[in-house]
This record gives sequence, C-alpha cells and structure tokens, in this order.
Amino acid sequence: MDFLADDELTLNQDDPRFKPKSQRGNFTDGALGTVSGIAMGTIEAATAPDSLIRGDKKAAALRAQNLEIFKPDDLGGVGEFTYGLTKDFTRIGWNAVTTLGTGGVPGLALNSGLFGYQTFEAEKSDLLNKGADIKTARTGGAIKGVTDALGFAIPTHGVNEQ
Repeated sequence: MDFLADDELTLNQDDPRFKPKSQRGNFTDGALGTVSGIAMGTIEAATAPDSLIRGDKKAAALRAQNLEIFKPDDLGGVGEFTYGLTKDFTRIGWNAVTTLGTGGVPGLALNSGLFGYQTFEAEKSDLLNKGADIKTARTGGAIKGVTDALGFAIPTHGVNEQ
C-alpha cells in the first residue's frame, strides 16, 4: 500500500518513483481487470472469516498483501470497472455454490448475508490499513456490509417465486 507524500504528488515521468497509468489499451486492461477481479473475488470469499481466526490486524495485513498480489495498481478506467464487477460477481458465484440446495427466502438471506459479511470484512480491513481505529473500522465496515447485503437482497427478492 503506497501513500504519496506532497512531493511525490508532483513527480514527473523521469522520476523513478513515478508510476504511469496503464499503457496496455482498453481491451487488454479490461481483460487484466477481469482476471484480477476473479482472483480477488475468490480470495475474498475464502478469507472473509480471517478476522475471527487471526484477529482484525492480521486479517487486515493479509488483505493488504492480497490486494498487492492480485490487483495491479496501474489499472485504467476499463480495468477498474471490470475488476470491481467481476470481483463482486465471483463472490456471488462462490456464495451460491456454498448455499447450494437452499432456495427461496432462506437462500436469499444466506447469499445476501454472506455477501454483506464479506464486504464488512473487506471494508474493515481497508479502513484499518488506512490507519482507522478498530471501532471506526468496524462501524464503517458494518455500514458498507449492511448496504451491500440490502443492495443484493432487495433487487433479487422474488426471483425464485413462481
């Protein structure tokens, strides 16, 4: 995770610390964002309970490490879009596999709950990595987690009803 100081914000291209935006082109950047999103979505689905096992600080450090490994920092607009989209759809897919056999309202509740919990853990870890205290990180994570759970459940409510 890189934080830029004031002097680094005005770097020119000759400075070795300068990180240019992707020169890959939109198609290649979108493909890289898709692959990265699928990888990170799988990792997020698998590591969401980490804070229960390892503790909040270690889980936050693991998330920062996973972001460093699986998400290139020079993605352009198309890459960022495909990364975010495929990351969330990958998590939804893994949650659907996890809750296979449940249907109707219980299945919807399980899927939206898992999606919200994974968002809670990711947001809490991101806030901890940015220097927030644990109470603030949990509050911010809870707000985003509940919002994502509702954003998942409300539009899909009634999909399985006939």
